[in-house]
Amino acid sequence: MFSTKSVLLLAVGVLIAYGVNRFYSQSQTTTQPDATMEDYKNAKSVYDFTVKDSHGADVSLEKYRGKVLLIVNIASQCGLTKGNYAELTELSQKYADKDFKILSFPCNQFGGQMPEGDGEEMVCHLRSAKAEVGDVFAKIDVNGDGAHPLYKYLKHKQGGTLGDSIKWNFAKFLVNKDGQPIKVNGDDADPLYKYLKHKQGGILGDSIKWNFSKFLVNKDGQPVDRYAPTTSPKTSTMQSAPEKAKSIFEFAVTDLNGNEVSLDRYQGSICLIVNFSTKDAAFEKVLNLLTPLIHKYHNDTRKDLNLLFFPCFQFGSKETSDEIVKRFESSTTGMIGEIFAEIEVNGSKAPGLYKYLKAKKPGNCGGFINSNFTIFLIDRQGVPVERLNAGIHPYTLEDMVENLLR
Repeated sequence: MFSTKSVLLLAVGVLIAYGVNRFYSQSQTTTQPDATMEDYKNAKSVYDFTVKDSHGADVSLEKYRGKVLLIVNIASQCGLTKGNYAELTELSQKYADKDFKILSFPCNQFGGQMPEGDGEEMVCHLRSAKAEVGDVFAKIDVNGDGAHPLYKYLKHKQGGTLGDSIKWNFAKFLVNKDGQPIKVNGDDADPLYKYLKHKQGGILGDSIKWNFSKFLVNKDGQPVDRYAPTTSPKTSTMQSAPEKAKSIFEFAVTDLNGNEVSLDRYQGSICLIVNFSTKDAAFEKVLNLLTPLIHKYHNDTRKDLNLLFFPCFQFGSKETSDEIVKRFESSTTGMIGEIFAEIEVNGSKAPGLYKYLKAKKPGNCGGFINSNFTIFLIDRQGVPVERLNAGIHPYTLEDMVENLLR
C-alpha cells in the first residue's frame, strides 16, 4: 500500500538521508529568535518561534535546529485519531536514532475533539492510547486571530488552498533541516518535486494540487506513476471494479485536510454514511435525527457507531470547507461525526465507495441518488444493509442500529 504513512516515511527518510545540502544552499545568516514573533511574515524559519510545553514552560524551537520536523495538530476523540496515532508512533520509532522529531500541538478547535487539559492529563491520555507522538506542547489554536504565530507562519509559507485555514485535525507540515516548511509548488519549490512533476506531467503537471500527492519511483530512481491524494496503488485497482468489493473496508477516502483515510479503521463498528449540503433546508432536521444516536453509541465509554459525512453539491450550491465546518459548529447540535472531502455521488466521477454502496443498495432509482441526505447503514462487517432517507423516524433508525449491535 502506497499510503499516507508510506509517503511520510519516504519523505522523512529522504530529508534525513540527504540533509539540506542536497537540495538547498546553506543559509548565510543566522537569525535571532524573537520571543513573541507576532510579525510571523518576517520570520526566517521555524527556529524564530517560541512555544509553550505541556507544563507551560517556554521552548525555543531553536533547540531543533538541524533536525527534520513533522509538525501536527492532534486530537484525542477524532475518528482519525487511532490511525494517525499509530502512524506517528511508527515514525517516532523508525527514526528514533535519526535527526527527526515530531512536534505535536493539541488543538480543540475541530468539534471539541481534544478535551484533555495540558500537563499530566495529556500525558495520561497519550500513555493510555500507547501513542508516541514526539514532543507534545501546550494546547493552541491553529486558526483565527488567536492562532499561534508558528501556525500563522506555517500557513503563510505553505499558502495556496490551505492558506486560509487548517481544515481539520492531524494536518501535517514537514520541515527540513534549515527550519523551512517543504514547498512542492512555485518557483521556490523543492528541486526534487520540480523534477518529479517534470517527469510525471500531464494534467497535473503545473502543480501539486493537494497534500499527499504520490509519486511511485522504480528501483532505477525513475518516476513511473503519479497518484492523486484520493488514490493509492492499493485502491486504484478497486476503483476500476468497485462493485466487486466485499465491504467498505476495501476503500479509502479523503478528509478535509487532503489526507487519505482507509475505511478499514472503522472495522467492528456500525457506520452511517451520508451525503449532505449544509445549505439544504433539511440539514438541521438530519442533525437532530442523528445526534441522539451518536451520543448514545459513540461516547467516552463506547465507539459502536460512526457517522461519515460527505459534502456533495450535485443537488445545490457549492460550499467551501470553512463554510461547512462553521455551519456544523453553529448548528443546534454542534459538530458530530467525521466530515470528509467533497465528492460527487452520481456519474463517472463518483468515488469507488459510492459506486459500491449504490451497487449493493440501488434503491428505487436504479442506483441513482436523487437528493442530499441519502443514508447508508453499514454493519460491523462493512456491508451495506439499508438505504434510507432523511424522513425515517428516529426510533426506527435506532432500532435498526440496535439490532446490528446485538
